[in-house]
Amino acid sequence: MESKHAVGLRDLDREFGETALGVEGELPDWLAGTLLCNGPGRFTIADGRSVNHWFDGLALLRRFRLDGASNYVSFAARFLRSEEFESVDTEGRLARDQFGTDPYADVFERLGRVLSPAPTDNASVGFEVVDGSIRAVTETPRGVVVDLETLDSGPTVDRIVDTDATMLLAHVHRDHRRGEAIAVGTRFGWTSEYLLCRRELGEKTFETFGRLERERPAYLHSFGLTDGHVVLLESPFRIEPLDLLDEGPISEAFEWTDDDANLLVFDRETGEHVAIAPLDPCFAFHHVNAFEHPVGDGGNGTDDGTGLVVDLVAYDDAEIVRSLSLSTLRNSEATLPGGQLRRHELSIPTARNGVAERSATTESLYDAPVEFPTVNYSRMNGRPYRYVYAAGNGDRPARTLPDRLCKIDLEARTTRVWREDDCYPGEPVFVPRTLATRDADHGDGGRDGDGEGDGDEDDEDEDDGVVLSVVLDADHPAPVDESGARSFLLVLDAGSFAELARAPLPCVLPFGFHGQFFGKQFLENRGEFVRSMA
Repeated sequence: MESKHAVGLRDLDREFGETALGVEGELPDWLAGTLLCNGPGRFTIADGRSVNHWFDGLALLRRFRLDGASNYVSFAARFLRSEEFESVDTEGRLARDQFGTDPYADVFERLGRVLSPAPTDNASVGFEVVDGSIRAVTETPRGVVVDLETLDSGPTVDRIVDTDATMLLAHVHRDHRRGEAIAVGTRFGWTSEYLLCRRELGEKTFETFGRLERERPAYLHSFGLTDGHVVLLESPFRIEPLDLLDEGPISEAFEWTDDDANLLVFDRETGEHVAIAPLDPCFAFHHVNAFEHPVGDGGNGTDDGTGLVVDLVAYDDAEIVRSLSLSTLRNSEATLPGGQLRRHELSIPTARNGVAERSATTESLYDAPVEFPTVNYSRMNGRPYRYVYAAGNGDRPARTLPDRLCKIDLEARTTRVWREDDCYPGEPVFVPRTLATRDADHGDGGRDGDGEGDGDEDDEDEDDGVVLSVVLDADHPAPVDESGARSFLLVLDAGSFAELARAPLPCVLPFGFHGQFFGKQFLENRGEFVRSMA
């Protein structure tokens, strides 16, 4: 029997041009700009054959234009014209390695592609802003250029100078105070490496500035960034690169080992590996935030270094990776592991003599399952902060994809919740009021900081803004889908977490991953912006 949310894991059978939506409620007058979302939109390959994993669906671009002054919302959707899309569309086959689906016809085809790899450009995870343009990105070194105005896409471009990189994370940190973007990659080989990558905001490609050799590297999806450090959670979900020659998709080459998890800490300027802190075995997709604070001299006149706080959504193991297969997600009897909001804290010594081995404390900040965490990124990333927004579940273990949105107050230890029966929200995207009211806006209010915010808006509340989320209503009295479902764009006041408005869609949108909000002046100012930052 299919789960109620399974309708959100089916193909979108058409594309949409600019479509005006009715608005129920009132948008804030100041809210003006474009929400661009990414995620899989087609799971069928050909002749009834399908990809196996949620992560492998063909990328679908979803755009919402909002104008609070006229209480207007419009919608458009187009498939990303990647090489992968063209291969499926014209030849009925996957062209590249996939995360959870084996594309190979036989062992000879597999061996040929491993010896001469061409990573997929099915960039369905999120976006990055590069030299004033937008790219759709995934966990490979290849991205696809996107036109925000038309949703035309292409060409496929290299994201990193190091062409030997096997993976380059979609979650990139963009720091306008320092004028740079930081990314993390992995190179698989006889000797594998984690790669720390940097580019100035006026440059088009990343260059490697730090490396750490690993015999069996871990699966990485995101990382933490502070003023002084890059932080990775290295889980026991490790890969033996030669296992990529075996039958099966990339995810099956990773296995849960008997190792501890590790927090790996790198100097942000030099790329030097400066500290390691073992943790109980755990796995994470998403970091929430990281920041530093002075430890002081401990009353003994000695320098005890810098305190480092790392917040992330952690799982006890990596079972969540296989639980996100389409067969599991569509099964009403299946349960899903829940991620827990956790804080790890350690100290980094000022005087360095090799890699410091440190102990870390672990604290649960919120016990119920959550995912897709976001913060007021432009102001709070890399700094002490108070509020986390996340998609969550009321049950543990969860029996559905997220069924509520949560605002978690880390200071007061309270939580506000938005939920409705049979509704399944996606990632909450925080949009600060200042993003829309600043004289010149250049980016998002979302999790990866492709926005222009300088973090100096100390006269505003941290939660002064709205939260946007695309929600599946699986049992609406006036459905647009034969299953009895439709999707809508939800607008919440970020302070009170009360609903302000919703805009029903003329379709059911497949569940997506990450979105990004662009202020209304992004298109007309981005050229000037890039010149000023170069």
